[in-house]
Amino acid sequence: MLVISVLVVLITYICSGISLYWSMMASLDREVKGIASQISLILKEDTDAFSQMNVFSESRITLIESDGTVLYDSIKDSLTLENHLNRPEVQRAFEKGEGRSLRFSASQDTQTYYYAVVLGNGICLRIATETHSLNAVFRSGLFVTTIAVLLVLMAAVRFSRKFTQKII
Repeated sequence: MLVISVLVVLITYICSGISLYWSMMASLDREVKGIASQISLILKEDTDAFSQMNVFSESRITLIESDGTVLYDSIKDSLTLENHLNRPEVQRAFEKGEGRSLRFSASQDTQTYYYAVVLGNGICLRIATETHSLNAVFRSGLFVTTIAVLLVLMAAVRFSRKFTQKII
């Protein structure tokens, strides 16, 4: 009974963590799509409106030409950045209209979610935002899960002693 109780708690922890992670990713996807939509409207009005994009300070904004040349980047000098045509989200955007990628960003030193969409003028708008890995989601709940496992163990030991004393 003790083993089953601990397994139930651990399976619940794993399922909850995975569910929370996918829920966070769906929310993040909606958020970056909204930002992309707002920036697209800004750029439709004024193609040189890069200064207005700084209102999205939590996200990194990059504009990329169809050959991969970086036209604008909200964090780094676009002239110092390498060609972005080999980035998976940019490739998919130029092929299918939009693309997504989740990977480690060497320039930001974090796990990053990328969303790229091709605008009406043929330029790719890429939005990058930090995210937590599945591992980080599990680590954040580890303390609570450990307490739950300990409580289940204590309860199981107590009940098993109570029931075995009645049998003996």
